[in-house]
Formats: sequence, C-alpha cells, structure tokens
Amino acid sequence: MYWLLGLLAAALAGSAADAFMKNALDEPESSEDPDADDSAPLAEGGGSIDLLAYAAPEEVDAPAYMAEPSASLSPELPWDHDPMDSHPFANGQPAHESPDASWHDPALDDGVHSSDSFPPPEDRTTPQLLRAHDGGQTLQGGPGDDTLLGGAGNDTLNGGPGNDILVAVAGNNALNGGPGDDILIGGPGDDTLVGGWGDDLLIAGGGSNVLMGGAGDDVLIGGIDGHGGQNFLNGGAGDDTLFGGGDDVLHGGPGADRFVLGDWIGPGERVTIMDYTPGEDRIQLLINPDIHPDPELLVSPDPDDPNNAVIRLDGEDIGLVLNAAGLRVEDIDLIAEGSEDGVAQGA
Repeated sequence: MYWLLGLLAAALAGSAADAFMKNALDEPESSEDPDADDSAPLAEGGGSIDLLAYAAPEEVDAPAYMAEPSASLSPELPWDHDPMDSHPFANGQPAHESPDASWHDPALDDGVHSSDSFPPPEDRTTPQLLRAHDGGQTLQGGPGDDTLLGGAGNDTLNGGPGNDILVAVAGNNALNGGPGDDILIGGPGDDTLVGGWGDDLLIAGGGSNVLMGGAGDDVLIGGIDGHGGQNFLNGGAGDDTLFGGGDDVLHGGPGADRFVLGDWIGPGERVTIMDYTPGEDRIQLLINPDIHPDPELLVSPDPDDPNNAVIRLDGEDIGLVLNAAGLRVEDIDLIAEGSEDGVAQGA
C-alpha cells in the first residue's frame, strides 16, 4: 500500500507545487468579504452540509443520509443501512441535480456541472489562491487553475473551470471541481467530493464520504489507509479506477472501470462492488508479497444471496460483488506491490 500512496503523493505534490508557485508569483488579491455570512447551511443535526438547501432555489428537505450524521458512524451503510439497495447517487448524478445535469447555484448565477452534457470552456485566466475562514465559508474559483483551501468550519469549495486543487481541512465539506482535470482531497470530516467534467483525482480523508467522479476517466481513492468511516465511490461516465478499503461501496458507472482492492482491507471489513460488468470491467487485488508470500485467492457464492460473489484472500472475506454469480478466480488480477503487471491471475 505504501508504494501506491507514495506514487500518488509524489504526483499530487508536483501538481500542488506548480499551482502554489503560480499563485505566489501572480495571485490577485482575494475578493472575499470576511464579514460576509456566506457559509454553507448545515443539515439538521449539524453534522453535514445540506447540499440540497444550498444548491436548490427552493427550500427542500434533506435526505436521511445527509440529515443524520450520526448514521455515518455506524459500521452499516450510512444512507439506508442495506448494501443491496441502490444509493441515490448510483446513477451518476447527485439527487439534487436538474434533468439537464446542471447543479445550479442561484446565488452565484452559475452552474457546477458534473455530467458530460457540458464540455469545459477553453478560456483560462490567472490562477487564484483562496483560503476559507474558520467559521465556514463558500469559495468560488474562477476560470483559471485555482487552489481552494478550506478552514476549520463546514466549507463549500467550488473550483469552476480550470484544473483546480481543492483541499478540505476540517469540518464537513462539499468540494466541487467543475470542468477541468481537478484534484479534490477530503479532510477528517464527512465530505462530499464531486469531480465534474474532466479526468479528476478524488481522495477521501477521514469520516464517511461521498466521492463522485463525474464525466471523464477519474481516479477515486476511498479508505485504503485504515482510517475513517465508510465511503461511497461513484466513478460516473468514463473509464474510472476506484480504490476501495474498509467497508467502502464502489459503483463504477458507465465505461470500462477498474475496481481495486488490497490487503489493506482488515479482518471483519468487506468492500462492496455494485456494478461489475464481466468482459468490460476489471477487479484487481494488490498485495504485499512479504505478508502474502503464497496468496490463496478464492471466489464463492454469497451464502446470503447466491446471485452475489464473495472474494476471499487467505481465508478472509475482502470483497462482495453484487450480481456476479459467474465470477471466477481467473477474472481477478492479483498484483504484487511494486510490480507493473499481475504476478498471477487467479493464483
């Protein structure tokens, strides 16, 4: 696992360094009003940002999975407590998106688009570096390659067009990349990360998070570090790569997707794959050969539902694949840390 995190960290550090250097050299003064009360509204219970109340022009009731933050602390699913039920985000769009796939913010008179209905504009201007105050704030990036940093409160970070970097620091936050190849990094709270149009990188932090890649070939990384709660990862349209850990739930969406599991999944944990398509999608298992010198990989029907398949590594359940009764060991790529190709397929 550490070699994987190291590669990602190196790539991320390079992108972040470039963005910060640009901002340090020619960043315009932020137009933020420190006295303005533009913090994102909280759902009832105070634990999560109420995206419905923030994004919709009319007052609506927040769904249970956003309005009950205490549920995210449960080892069960945070939305309806049943992994067999469809998550509201499983169709590739947030529940509050309009039919034309535009998430419209009337306060900004702009749309945060997360579907392939809206190609990114060509205009690129001076990058910005924006920092949120500690009381909770909404930051709106411009058409350039911006860097938005959250504060200690519950923030909403909207990157807008451009290749943006959005980082949650604390609280329960909403990060929206918008058009462009964006990097979204969750914090220790319960965050919602929406990549939007482009090839995005979304990384869950602590807490129980929702990661949505949107249109493009995205990389979504869930709880592979052994910390935090349960995450829901939805790749959206495109050929996406989803890394699952803990009790994460993965939904690739349209396209040829890769579902990546690893020996970071601990005893008693099991990642759920919702929409594996044989012949199109791939399931890969990364292992440390020092820990598993002679790995035993097994696939068997789920005793609770024979239409599903259970993946076991050295006797431990690590994955549940829904609607995959015909899944075989040969369908899973077994890859050793540090190698470019599988050391065995169906070992």
